[in-house]
Amino acid sequence: ILALFPFEPRYFKDVGIHCDFVGHPIVSEIMADEASIKKFKKEFSLTEEPIVLCLPGSRKSEIDRLMPVFGKTLEKFSNVVPDVRFILPSTPDIFEYSKKYLDHMPKDIIFLTPEKFGLKEYLEFKKASFKISHLALAASGTVSLELAANQTPMVIGYDMNFLSRQIIGLMLKTDSVNLVNLITGNRSIPECIGSNLNSDNLFLEMVRVYSNNQKQINDFKTTMDLLGKNKEPPNVRAANSLLSFCKNFKTV
Repeated sequence: ILALFPFEPRYFKDVGIHCDFVGHPIVSEIMADEASIKKFKKEFSLTEEPIVLCLPGSRKSEIDRLMPVFGKTLEKFSNVVPDVRFILPSTPDIFEYSKKYLDHMPKDIIFLTPEKFGLKEYLEFKKASFKISHLALAASGTVSLELAANQTPMVIGYDMNFLSRQIIGLMLKTDSVNLVNLITGNRSIPECIGSNLNSDNLFLEMVRVYSNNQKQINDFKTTMDLLGKNKEPPNVRAANSLLSFCKNFKTV
């Protein structure tokens, strides 16, 4: 097994499966450059105002559960940071479905989709939005690594149906589901999960992180370092791992 996370190999090795940590592809991702950022800001008349990303997930079930509560949270946040601008980058396969929940969002939110710009420019603008944002309200998932790579502070919210919540709750052996928290061993990323997911909790965490995000910034650097940043690229490490495994492999 070629593992993406440094904490994975020991679990597989304990049951006799060869596993090698080769780094995560996020460390090789190209971030938005100054030209893209300038172009994005010009398109949406952005200057120096605070920018908050809204990332409610890429599945219909996530959109159903998270967009209404995220929207209410953003409205509350705008009351304490009046000049804030919100950006909602929606994925190509879910943006049409997301439209029915736009009434729950602040009226001036930037709804970023491929519909207007085409896929190439949409992806360019999405990267730019991650790079320039001061805070993100996001669903739990790998998007947290994209945010960490862009040094974007975050608050995580997530929920699922009642039965799934009960089953998964019994299976969990950790007090965190956020990848940055799991990789660093710290708990700088606040999580409002399941019964704790509501606009009041999310709003309070957003204000707290917006006011002081240094612990998160430190953990972002640690996360990227542990995932292999500035080392041999993950694809090269994966190839070398396979070559080494094949070389040492002995048939019975």
